[in-house]
Amino acid sequence: MINLHLSALASALAAIDPPDLTAIRTLLRGVATDAGLAAGVVAIPARDAPVSGTWLMPRDADPGRRIVYCHGLSFMAGDLATYGGFVSRLAAAARACTLLVDYRLAPEHLYPAAHDDCLAALVWARTHGPDDASPAACAVVGDSCGASLAIASALAAGRLRTPAAAVILFAPFVDLSVSGESWVRNHGRDPLLTANAARDCAIVYAPGIGPRDRRLSPIYDDLAGLPPIQVHASMSDPAFDDARRLVESADRAGVTTESHAWSDVPHGWFLFHNELAEARHSIELAASFVRRM
Repeated sequence: MINLHLSALASALAAIDPPDLTAIRTLLRGVATDAGLAAGVVAIPARDAPVSGTWLMPRDADPGRRIVYCHGLSFMAGDLATYGGFVSRLAAAARACTLLVDYRLAPEHLYPAAHDDCLAALVWARTHGPDDASPAACAVVGDSCGASLAIASALAAGRLRTPAAAVILFAPFVDLSVSGESWVRNHGRDPLLTANAARDCAIVYAPGIGPRDRRLSPIYDDLAGLPPIQVHASMSDPAFDDARRLVESADRAGVTTESHAWSDVPHGWFLFHNELAEARHSIELAASFVRRM
């Protein structure tokens, strides 16, 4: 059923000609089949944050534990209406005050706008919660292109001496040059993600910037100094080698790594908590990683 849903979404996106940004975002807002907030979680605008965002607050949240979430969807879409179901369940399972960053979207806002917003949110959230200015351990989490934002933010925050306590990545797309062999090996196995669509991310968000720029594609950066990272990836994902290569690079840099490879689920499987056991398991594993900060 999920593949049928995603295939229908892909067909609808392909039928938008000429490209209509509003129509594309409206369709992508429906990618998750259940975006309702988890029971006991409330959404609160982050009014004092340096960037736009929403706090997702479980009723039993540990005030000393926070998450900053950098969403995916090609740098050009994504919001609470899409990610609320998944991120609120992660927040509830981790018992963490969770800031979903509403970073500026392309093409209205080009590189490094999204990067700057996610870094600002991470630095701020280490010392500011939803209720007061207090320090807390802070994980930065991201999916797909949001994983690139999360890694880049963690690296930059570490260099600013305001480090994250952990990094968690779902289906990381961290090489915008689309050079991993899995783009060929897994061609056609995902109903929505293609190599051409992936290449368009760099073209739309960072025109004129080489896709191997280290901030844009942090797989080419020096990962030494990162906090412990946990990586989730689907072995049928065209972007699978981004995850594999990132874990290998982090291992070589002496970073504590934990990786989970899922079989035969789509690129965005984690969004389908209402349908896939693998999504629910990913959430529990990620929440456990956060609780160990």
